[in-house]
Amino acid sequence: MKKTVKRLVAMVLAAVLVFALAGCTPEKKAERAVNSFLSEIKKVNIENALSYVDKAEETKGDWLNENTELFIEELFSRLDYEIITSEIVDENTINVTVKLTNVDMKPVIKEFVAEAMKYALSNIGADPEPTEDEVNAKMIEILKTCLNKEGLEMVTMDATIEVVLVEGAW
Repeated sequence: MKKTVKRLVAMVLAAVLVFALAGCTPEKKAERAVNSFLSEIKKVNIENALSYVDKAEETKGDWLNENTELFIEELFSRLDYEIITSEIVDENTINVTVKLTNVDMKPVIKEFVAEAMKYALSNIGADPEPTEDEVNAKMIEILKTCLNKEGLEMVTMDATIEVVLVEGAW
């Protein structure tokens, strides 16, 4: 009886170990990094998202401000994604294929540019001229209006993200 219990416990522990190790494959770690990056983008945590980008220091700068984050929030408010596959390229590189779904931006950008031009032209020679903050607020308002129109089409595309092992982290 004791031998049977010991064997049963040993088999259960072996199975747990196999499942635990299977969850720690390089592919799974790379997928978690992609998932974390895209989750931070959706939450508009740009600083956190950039921490997953190898060239993050080069991408930081004056462009990242409150107005940029408001634009990003509007652009990615309906972003959805699904990790499809992972493929090992070499011991330090894994390609993760992701299905991305978001608003079709072609008609949105077309309308945004038209409305922004109307606003800009209507303010030529205005006294007083709108401040930079007022212009930025108006641009965000126009973008929100364009993105919240009824009947906007959603588009889905596959993207392959190259994930590289850098200093022990994917």
